[in-house]
Amino acid sequence: MSLSWGTRDGEEMPAEPPTPKSARALVERQGELLTAVATGGPSIESVNREYKQRRDQLRVELQHFGLTDPYPWSDLWRWYGYWSQNLATYGSRRAYVADLASPVLDQLQALIDGRGVDDVGALDEQTWPALEQRLTDAKRRLDLAVSQDDWQDTGRRCREILIDLAGLVYTDAMLPTGQEVPRGSDAKERLALAGNALFVGPEHKELRGLVKAAWDLANKVTHSGSIMDVETFATLQATVLLVRLFERAAALSR
Repeated sequence: MSLSWGTRDGEEMPAEPPTPKSARALVERQGELLTAVATGGPSIESVNREYKQRRDQLRVELQHFGLTDPYPWSDLWRWYGYWSQNLATYGSRRAYVADLASPVLDQLQALIDGRGVDDVGALDEQTWPALEQRLTDAKRRLDLAVSQDDWQDTGRRCREILIDLAGLVYTDAMLPTGQEVPRGSDAKERLALAGNALFVGPEHKELRGLVKAAWDLANKVTHSGSIMDVETFATLQATVLLVRLFERAAALSR
């Protein structure tokens, strides 16, 4: 099984009813694959079957919530035909896929937020291995990076890892008295609140600063048009450090 793009265990035929989180994960995974094949990643021949299998499952799960598949192509060759005629740069292809997915992801996030505190930031042991896999993918992407598009893609992956990390470590019990619950899409605030709760006091000021620094670096590398390899390396290194830091802090706080 390919570590970067192989179908994940249990993805082809889910044993349990769809959830907004499972549907969101499928939308994101399918978007990652569309982006990868259009930006110098795996060949279409090697992943086309995976794309079509996931597409079948994605349509079933989204229909469960009254939503439709945001990606209109029945296979990756049709996607190739579209991008080769209409999207000249890697950046435009990434942006196009992200724009397609955004409305559906927002609707799924709204459903997730409506499920209550137990579904927001609950520490599920099975999600840490998934985060570990995303770190591995980001490291490999940086190893292969040769252009600004590649570096920006690594930054985007780091940002998504930090978003997932916020979902793992934050709970509403970390809110200061009187402060409103942050929106489900505000991962930056959730991560900062988790850092404030787990790294308390002036002696941990530097640890809290790491949270902000890692987030700011990931955003800069994702969106800046003038980044270099060294900044991308720093972003990925900061992301790894933050994941390890929160893993340890979460384990000690149980």
